[in-house]
Amino acid sequence: MYRGQLNVYAHIWQTLRGERLDEMAIIATPVPDDVTAALRTGNETLIEDAFKAWEPIVPIEFDPGKVNATIAEFAKVVDRIEDHEFCPPPLSVLSMSDGKRGTFATRVCRNCDLRFSCSSYREYAHKHKDRNWTKFADFYDLAADEEESLARFAATAPEGADLEADAD
Repeated sequence: MYRGQLNVYAHIWQTLRGERLDEMAIIATPVPDDVTAALRTGNETLIEDAFKAWEPIVPIEFDPGKVNATIAEFAKVVDRIEDHEFCPPPLSVLSMSDGKRGTFATRVCRNCDLRFSCSSYREYAHKHKDRNWTKFADFYDLAADEEESLARFAATAPEGADLEADAD
């Protein structure tokens, strides 16, 4: 997923700056289960071994031959979004497991910055009691009725506030 994106960034860097890029990598920020388990034990030796085994830097080789394909694929997605043709996968797809890394929602959706705006993910998270869902559930479970929103805003707005201008 990130390989294509990093290839484009490397191409931009080299083109705009006129400098060769020596290497690229992804830094994996989630703490591995082995490290978390070792930390829970409190055993210094296990903790040290777990941290030594953790390699958060994942090297990525620059492949200039794939830059144009990545840009074209990105352009297709942007076109679909602008044409209102981009739909999230149905709940059945989010619940499908690949057998190794978990469900689509776990592998893909939990890494998506727009997941709480996605109707499929909201349904999945609510159904499966996603631990992050509780942080956002109140915002998405509120009524979307504009009249109700204006009424709530009016109840808290200072006297003389322009509700139409402030509500947009």
